[in-house]
Amino acid sequence: MAPGALLFVLAALALAACARQSSPPPFERLAILRFENLGADPSADWMGRAFSEVITAELAGAPRMYAIPSVRMHSYERNMGARPVSAPGISAERGLALVSGANRIGYGYYATRGGRVQVRLVIENPQTGKMSAEIGAAGPVEDVIGTASALARRIWNAAPPYQIRGAPALQEYIAALESTDPEAVVRSLHQAIAADPNFGPAYLLLLQVQLQRLDRDGADATLRAALSRPLPPLDRARLEWQGAELRGDSGARIQALEALCRRDPDDPVAWRSLAGPLATARLYAAAVNAY
Repeated sequence: MAPGALLFVLAALALAACARQSSPPPFERLAILRFENLGADPSADWMGRAFSEVITAELAGAPRMYAIPSVRMHSYERNMGARPVSAPGISAERGLALVSGANRIGYGYYATRGGRVQVRLVIENPQTGKMSAEIGAAGPVEDVIGTASALARRIWNAAPPYQIRGAPALQEYIAALESTDPEAVVRSLHQAIAADPNFGPAYLLLLQVQLQRLDRDGADATLRAALSRPLPPLDRARLEWQGAELRGDSGARIQALEALCRRDPDDPVAWRSLAGPLATARLYAAAVNAY
């Protein structure tokens, strides 16, 4: 080979190597499934959903990652058939995670012993079946949120703390998520809000339930109560979006969705929801960017 050609080949190989080294990591769509209770105490079963909910909430806004909320995964049950919401996620939610577009699945187990809870979380690539991470944490049984937060920070070290610190509000919220009785759901959500009036996810779920039951007066009251509280910006944007939908206010809908996309820029549902109103308002360039 001529010296010039050899130099050209070597330069090309060097550039290819640099490109491989500088390429960004793959975008992760992560579904954290319900954890499995391996301990002997059935009263700790609620923690299985609590771990997945807290970790998912704290990962909202993580760079190059979309943590898929459980309510979005379970919205596909009409097509796939209902599954027991209190069953371990690896058996009941794996299919829902894949339909939701997850390319990483987190599942775990825990046990309570001597007043402490030991937790392990495995993150798997469902396409290859290989584990990409296995992490653990431990803490007092009365601080489920703190233990879950420790796991979230092992995934994203800048994960913000969960917005509540009290287990009673969280436990009532989990009871609402896992109940199949609409009256019990509403009752548990009201109790969660009473235990912590700044608990944004409880307001959001209560508002959705009331809208599904065509209880417009109840939804209006929930929305006013929620927006009067000092909620985190992400929860406030979600509630303002729901409020704009309730009023049919297209301008407020766009503003709320733009705020939501700023707060959680890797949420594809928020961007897709924003694109439609932008196109309707003839803001075509912005709609194209959102899509």
